[in-house]
Amino acid sequence: MASVAPEVVVEGTAVAAPLGGDAVVAGTVVSGGDSVGHPALLSLPPGVEYIRAPQMGPDDREQLRTSPVTPTDAVVDVFALDRSLFDAANAAKRRVHVCNGNPGTLTVENSFCVMLSPCVLPWAAHYIMLFPCTICPHVRYACWAPHVDMDFPPWAEHTLIVTDKGVVGRREMRPERDDHGSDRSHWLRDVNAIAWDGFDVDKIEVRRYAEDKDCYWNCDKPPGQPDPLSYAFGFGLLAPWCWKVVRNPTTPGLYRAKIASDHTTTVTTGAGQQKRSTRYNTAQISLIALARSPDDLVASLRAAKAKY
Repeated sequence: MASVAPEVVVEGTAVAAPLGGDAVVAGTVVSGGDSVGHPALLSLPPGVEYIRAPQMGPDDREQLRTSPVTPTDAVVDVFALDRSLFDAANAAKRRVHVCNGNPGTLTVENSFCVMLSPCVLPWAAHYIMLFPCTICPHVRYACWAPHVDMDFPPWAEHTLIVTDKGVVGRREMRPERDDHGSDRSHWLRDVNAIAWDGFDVDKIEVRRYAEDKDCYWNCDKPPGQPDPLSYAFGFGLLAPWCWKVVRNPTTPGLYRAKIASDHTTTVTTGAGQQKRSTRYNTAQISLIALARSPDDLVASLRAAKAKY
């Protein structure tokens, strides 16, 4: 694992320094806030906006509020990837590729097997009746679209950027695409940003793989489910009531964290009886293989949010 700089104490909270850098007190400006801007912010695609706390409109619906991410925002902390943990994440993804799919990324496909599980009644009957069609995605990933490791990304040194206005990162762990910025809805963009008032630090989902449970009972769901590096069978009636986790990574220090905005976006497709609505977090930041610990991640964000 890559080395981590010495810890410093911030108002009673130990916060490790960014990888390869000097010790940083959460809330202390690292760079930015001037006419030049931080290199991490300068490398972002155009049109990235902080998603702020939702505000109820006159129609009793949540109104989207945003503010622009600018290169001159003051950067107070930066989180980098650890190369050895990133390699371990790729190895873990290889073991569950037949189920999770999406070669070349650390993401999971929205297939029937992943989203619902073949062990939930009465959908299990549909799974059997429509066999072998229901296993077509898995046959495809086993035979025609095999696992491909995700390349170490160019944004590895600034995977999560903490500014005086919020946090900025990738919605999913995947290679860069043509991010059309403001031409694309926030939930479809590669890069998302969330203002400090737009998320709750206590609701950050963290999955420590080596310490994860094998079973989840009483409708308790594994953090961040569905997960790209592991697979879990859901059992229940109409919806999963319990989960059996299989193929969980065991590499010490490897974890996944997800920061989600309080504001959500509802997307409706189809019409009539085929009409279907799906709710997404308007902004979301997924983090896998960070060099710094999950405790440090949460502590740093909590200290910065308290200040800003």
